[in-house]
This record gives sequence, C-alpha cells and structure tokens, in this order.
Amino acid sequence: MIQKNTPKALIKPEEAAALSKLFGTLDDVYRAKDIFDAYLSLCTGEEDHTYMMMCALAAVYSAGRIQGIREERNK
Repeated sequence: MIQKNTPKALIKPEEAAALSKLFGTLDDVYRAKDIFDAYLSLCTGEEDHTYMMMCALAAVYSAGRIQGIREERNK
C-alpha cells in the first residue's frame, strides 16, 4: 500500500519471524498464499520478477495489517 504517510513499523523482521512460529496456523499459510497468488495474477507481463515478488509480499503484509486494524476496531 503506497501512501503519503507510511505508518511507523512497530515490529522488526526478526520479531515477526520468531512470533510466526508461535502463532501461525495452517489457515494463515493458506490465506497468505491466496493473497500472494491473487496479487501475482494481476501482474501478467511484468518483466521485473523481483519487484513483482516484493509487491506480492507487501500485499500479504498489508492484508495482515488491515486485518489487525479491523479486529481492533471490532473490539
């Protein structure tokens, strides 16, 4: 998600990787793959594969962030 004000990162990559071992479920894996694949399906003809993969990962990250925001708002 590209915007004028990028939110400050409140988690480091190492922390996210360590926590994923504690809280990740098989459903999370499948959901992330679905988001990843959906993004890639929009990138037909993209020549820069590294950029395409990084954007697909960003889509998964952004979806998780949005999920967390929506869960907090529902509380």
